[in-house]
Amino acid sequence: MNTPNNVFKLRLLQGTKQVGFWCSSASPLVTEMVASLKPDFVVIDGEHAPENSMATLIGQLRAVQAANFNSGQQVAPLVRIPINDPVLFKFILDGGANTVVVPMVNTPAEAEQAVRAMRYPPNGIRGVALSHRGNLFGHATDYTLAVNSQLCLVVQIETVEAVNNLEAIAEVNGVDCLFFGPSDAAASIGHLGDINHSAVTDLTATVLARAKAIGKPIGILWPNKERAKELLHMGFDWVAVGSDLGAMVGAIKSTLAHFRG
Repeated sequence: MNTPNNVFKLRLLQGTKQVGFWCSSASPLVTEMVASLKPDFVVIDGEHAPENSMATLIGQLRAVQAANFNSGQQVAPLVRIPINDPVLFKFILDGGANTVVVPMVNTPAEAEQAVRAMRYPPNGIRGVALSHRGNLFGHATDYTLAVNSQLCLVVQIETVEAVNNLEAIAEVNGVDCLFFGPSDAAASIGHLGDINHSAVTDLTATVLARAKAIGKPIGILWPNKERAKELLHMGFDWVAVGSDLGAMVGAIKSTLAHFRG
């Protein structure tokens, strides 16, 4: 049995646009439901979903895999860890993740730290276990040799410092993809809570252009459908167009408003 292919990374390499959803509910049931609706990817959030633990993140990986098995589809699960910590990489990779999103990567050194946490020695510091979910409990006999080509590291560019270092971060060997965080970027340039400010719009376009100039794939989360569509047309390679909590809150508010006049 071989190490499974990373369909998210493959689509990036092929230049295929991807549209997906953010999952912050910490619920395997909800994440499975989202995956059953066949987005290209789901991001299972461990940074801004405090109800999540390593166990619930891995439980949601199982949920996406169950949705794929039941329908024959290929929804790619991405896992965002809460911090650039080698221990968390070890846990989530052994738990079966193959695409890891890392928040607040501000310098090339921090990007290199994430790369090393993803890789086994001599190219990294990831600890070695013989049997875990990532290597299909030892059945993926090629795992230690093949896994580097299937892992995908996404680093978040979301501060002024990170934007200033964008090219140096992106060119670190082992950084596969960038993600621009508009909310934190807005806060970093003095517009907390206003991702629609013209300065944020300009910064978004600048970051996209610089990523494209060096040939590095880049993604973004934007909950407004029309703006998300614009961002895809502008050139973002993958766009999360909403979240499970946002969709549920919106639907409940709409239903209550209907009855309350």
